[in-house]
Amino acid sequence: MNLIRKFMIIATMTSTVCAFANEKIEPPAMESYNKLPWKFYESHPKVKIYTKEVPGSDLIAFKGEMTMKAPLHRILAVMKSPEIRYKWVDRYSGTTLVAKTSSTDFIEQTVIDMPWPISDRDFVNRTQTKLIGKNLVLIQINSDLDVAEDPEFVRGYTWNSSFSLRAAENNQETHVSVEIFADPMGLLPKSLINLIQKRWPKNTLEAIETVALSKEELSGASALSDLRKNANKGH
Repeated sequence: MNLIRKFMIIATMTSTVCAFANEKIEPPAMESYNKLPWKFYESHPKVKIYTKEVPGSDLIAFKGEMTMKAPLHRILAVMKSPEIRYKWVDRYSGTTLVAKTSSTDFIEQTVIDMPWPISDRDFVNRTQTKLIGKNLVLIQINSDLDVAEDPEFVRGYTWNSSFSLRAAENNQETHVSVEIFADPMGLLPKSLINLIQKRWPKNTLEAIETVALSKEELSGASALSDLRKNANKGH
């Protein structure tokens, strides 16, 4: 049995003695959050992991950094192709578009399939994509609080999370950084949430690179060129 699944089952069975993340977290002020330092946590062959303690929360923010062996346009194409999202989003079950201002600013409900006996989660996030200069793409992800909760799921929350994609000088590699500060809510001890989420940056980044290096055709193949066209139009 998967180690994390064992922890989840134990956590559920011992719920009366654990401290739970059962109240909606409030988004930390962006300015103060950004001033908090990242601390090196651990290094893997491809990925470096950092942590950040957030005042007023027992949850820890995590960051992963990796240089991927694929060009910027291919990495962004992976992230902008919903048909293959299940290949790099852990326990991905599906996504529903809630609202769309533009191709670079939209709100989605994403469902995460949790192992029994944990209830499935949904996250309703606003995703905004920006091109900075010619070779840096910033994807910002934050919960949208105006969307009513779906009774079928436990609503999770995401704050101050992002992907930063920067083309390397050789234009054949991409420096990718991901930051996440999230709470899946429900009857899960915060210590367990931190244990699970510390693996998330590594697993996510390596999965994105794997898909990018494949020869699979992607619906988001024009994502970078579209961003550049819009920037040239002054959008």
